[in-house]
Amino acid sequence: MNNILNISFAKLVVDKLPTFLRFQRVFAILGASIVPLQTLLDDFKKYRADNIYKITMNGQVCHLRGMLNDNFDSQLGRIEIVDGETSDWLTLWKEETFNENDNGQAIWVQKATSVTTDAFGNKTYHNNNAVMVYKQGSVGSIGYDFVIKIPLELQGKIDEDRLKSLVNFYRLASKRYTLNYI
Repeated sequence: MNNILNISFAKLVVDKLPTFLRFQRVFAILGASIVPLQTLLDDFKKYRADNIYKITMNGQVCHLRGMLNDNFDSQLGRIEIVDGETSDWLTLWKEETFNENDNGQAIWVQKATSVTTDAFGNKTYHNNNAVMVYKQGSVGSIGYDFVIKIPLELQGKIDEDRLKSLVNFYRLASKRYTLNYI
């Protein structure tokens, strides 16, 4: 497949030009006319190489780290990816909470420190430290799944938006990350 793209348009013009038309002016005119074709072929080769590079990458840490170092710190390769701090999911299941008559009241993880009742008999529970779990019954994990450590010398020299877009392109959709300058 690679040999198909190795086209020398100058050589092709010389080979296909009849011998009775082989003059300097004709070569100059035909040479000037093939420059856009050569430029187009070079652009296509670069685009093809970029796409091959993209499809060989995936969300693995070694591939992400290599891709980031190739793009932003190719000389020293100092960008690292480490596991982030996450907490476990908190899930509550209470059958009577998920019934048809449920009025959307939240579930509280801790006991209330005080209860007030209004004139209609509705109770309001108060606790400044309580964690509320809504009708769905789960609270998402807190924190990041991985941390991208970037050398402090690169701060301001790299395009953070481009870095984020590259990481978002390759990472798994469920993974969260943060950038740290060290």
